[in-house]
Amino acid sequence: MPKKGKGKSKGPSILCDDLSLKPFGFRMSDILLTPLGVEVTVIGVKPNSTGEYKLWAEFQSGFQAPLEPSNPQEFMEQGYKRVHEGRHIMRNKELDENKKKELLDDVDWATVMPWLSGGNNDAEDEKKEDPKAAKKKK
Repeated sequence: MPKKGKGKSKGPSILCDDLSLKPFGFRMSDILLTPLGVEVTVIGVKPNSTGEYKLWAEFQSGFQAPLEPSNPQEFMEQGYKRVHEGRHIMRNKELDENKKKELLDDVDWATVMPWLSGGNNDAEDEKKEDPKAAKKKK
């Protein structure tokens, strides 16, 4: 039996290119400080139900929402501002460190560098045995 009714259709996806973000005066992944002092990250531009494009941002909690101002002048008047470049560098450094940690955690170091595993290789132990001690054992 076929399904009744229409399912929700997905709206247009978020545009992330510099050309789409230029009218708002920001770039992809810029960190903005809202008038309430909350940091948000620019994730792109998406049209609302009336077809007007809005700048979308992601809060630190992961919640994504459109921002009300529609041009750089309105952003400035309402108290939105881009945080200092040092904050962007700290964020990027933290992301790089997390990626590096993930990559290093996936490596089987005992296979790559057996001397780090702390285990002894039996073949090496046999070679290291004193020949005189081997005669005494027989």
